[in-house]
Amino acid sequence: MLGANDNAGLGGAGPYRASTRALLIPTLVVALLYGLPLAGLVASGAGDGAVARLCIVALSVMLPFLIAHAVLRRVTARVDAMPHALVLRPGFPSMREHVVPYPAIRSVSVRRGLGGRLARSATLSVELAGGARRTVADLADATAARDAIMERMTVAEGVGARPSGAEIAAATRRVAI
Repeated sequence: MLGANDNAGLGGAGPYRASTRALLIPTLVVALLYGLPLAGLVASGAGDGAVARLCIVALSVMLPFLIAHAVLRRVTARVDAMPHALVLRPGFPSMREHVVPYPAIRSVSVRRGLGGRLARSATLSVELAGGARRTVADLADATAARDAIMERMTVAEGVGARPSGAEIAAATRRVAI
């Protein structure tokens, strides 16, 4: 699907990527939850106690993993609205790529929870005609991605009729990287 005719720079919309803010907020929350008590303990002279050691261990173990997770999600989560198909990459830890032709899409929605409202990110949810659902979370501009997909769907509807369930199952493929 990502050949010379489907290049995003030549007519595709996107790529729509994950929000850096949404991915780093959990890291900052953990840093504050353990860092502030540690700073208070050190300032009060109890920096060598058991609670201070617990805070140090929690920070030194959890922060590298949370930062690595945020970086990996940021570079791997992506939505590309190509001329003939939608390419969904949910991101780390799932490295699967879902290529969905526009006639196979039943609906596209954007969901935003409390964390998404705070981080200004959202989850793009694509429902396929066969009943399956594909989602990409933490997108920085999920509304623009939905609008681009809806625009491509209207173009695809003008070109041909809706495929049957067997044709959708054959056309929708997963690519493991």
